[in-house]
Amino acid sequence: MTWLYCFQIGTRLSMACGLPSPLCSLQYSKTLRRTQQLAVTVLSPEERLQISMLETLSSAQTHLDAMGDVHSHYSMTRNYEAKLESLKESSQENWSWSTALEVQYQSIKLFILNMTFTQDISSNDGQAILYRDTILLKCFDIASSLISTATGMSNQEIAGHHYWGGILTFYPKHYFVSLLSAASSLLWFLIAYGAATPVQQSIAITRITEAHKVFQSFPDHRDAARACITVEMAMQAVRNTTAGNANLFIKNRLGASVSFDAAFRAAQQRNRDPADGLTNPAAQWIRVNEVESRRLPLAPEQKVATPKLTRGMSAADDTTMGIWDTWNTYSNDFGLLNEPWVASDAEFAMLDIGNSMAIGGSQSTLIPEVSIGQAVCT
Repeated sequence: MTWLYCFQIGTRLSMACGLPSPLCSLQYSKTLRRTQQLAVTVLSPEERLQISMLETLSSAQTHLDAMGDVHSHYSMTRNYEAKLESLKESSQENWSWSTALEVQYQSIKLFILNMTFTQDISSNDGQAILYRDTILLKCFDIASSLISTATGMSNQEIAGHHYWGGILTFYPKHYFVSLLSAASSLLWFLIAYGAATPVQQSIAITRITEAHKVFQSFPDHRDAARACITVEMAMQAVRNTTAGNANLFIKNRLGASVSFDAAFRAAQQRNRDPADGLTNPAAQWIRVNEVESRRLPLAPEQKVATPKLTRGMSAADDTTMGIWDTWNTYSNDFGLLNEPWVASDAEFAMLDIGNSMAIGGSQSTLIPEVSIGQAVCT
């Protein structure tokens, strides 16, 4: 059992960081199957499903990396999509909120892997563009469903008590990583899919707004606050980008590439000179911690000796989003990017109640702090 849990934790952390799983080799795959057979009476149906899906995605990562042409990539992706669908069908009797999130998250990761390993799309390669657009549409559908699932979980009461984050309050951090991945996939859909209809664009923006609401339900959680800031800036970057056959800036982070790409675009937008619209040199880039300090709860190491924040640390650019009706209304209601976030008395009361509640037990970072040195654009 310990080995199986190590496999789960190691694989999830690798996925979140965009690194190869240390236990995805063929040798470990055989050991994993033998261990599962020995522990079949101990593992719950949900645990067996999670391990099987992680194993499937690890195998997909290994095989897709070994292929060189877009046709083979697409064919292999469809094969692994069928395997994930088969696992989903076999678990219908034990379906739950967490199972739904797990299935949707692994499916998104599979399609992101396809976009990561394929070469940049040229305007002359019609078949490759068709494959890419098919993958983008699948990501759109699954990411929209995942965010709807997370929103439903955040609205669920627990034993008659309502928490701001619903039952998500008591779920591990990797479920929030999946929510960020879904929002990033929809942001990428708005940028890369030039044939999107107004209805599809409206749905994508609505779902991104819902994801932002879920993250904002945890004002005392630093990573959730960083997710909010990243989504806001990335939405502004999307508005300034012409949709079409764009390519990922970040392609060396495997299934996490889209999330890192969204963070990179948000960083670019934050460091854009308003006078000429050009991005400042990388050496002059400012980080989230420098401009959004009042919106970011203290990290655990900062709580040991709480520093006094000066007024100058919380200055935010006086900008407006002005993006589509849903996001524009939502951002105006909450004052996103217009003024520093300040908790109300009711929010402070909720913070006192929720100080002892943490999102999961993992200390892995939900939002990467993207810099040129950390993320190599390929």
